[in-house]
Amino acid sequence: MITLGVKDMEYTVKNVKSFQGMEGYGFSCSLYRKGMKIGTVTDTASGGMIDFYLNEGEKGVLDTYCSTLPVRKIKEMTIPTDCDIFISGLVEKWEKLKQYTRWCKKQTIFRVDGDKKDEYRVISKFYDDKVKNHLEKKYKDKGLVIVNELIK
Repeated sequence: MITLGVKDMEYTVKNVKSFQGMEGYGFSCSLYRKGMKIGTVTDTASGGMIDFYLNEGEKGVLDTYCSTLPVRKIKEMTIPTDCDIFISGLVEKWEKLKQYTRWCKKQTIFRVDGDKKDEYRVISKFYDDKVKNHLEKKYKDKGLVIVNELIK
């Protein structure tokens, strides 16, 4: 996996299918807790809430887990992390991992201190020890993060 926060300690999403709905981006996925499938989750992108189709008792466990997560601060508001926000975040991270994996097949992706969030630098060469040594020499003490190393 990737250490960019793609996988939560308790929950994982798999079989993610994304699509454009009437009110934006939607998805359907399988939800796993500690490696065991507990059901499916669907956001139809119709402006409503996310639909959970979970094994008996699992929705309560998920609600309890989400209530322990940190609140999000957006400007002056604090928003508790509910199940909808949590699952949407896992799906978004899964989508990013898929994109990073595709990028890293034929090129080297990296970033250094000072780069904007979600901004990456690219070398159009397959990642190997030679490329790694070049980057480490060039960006010594600049907070180099090579995405290719984070994906396994």
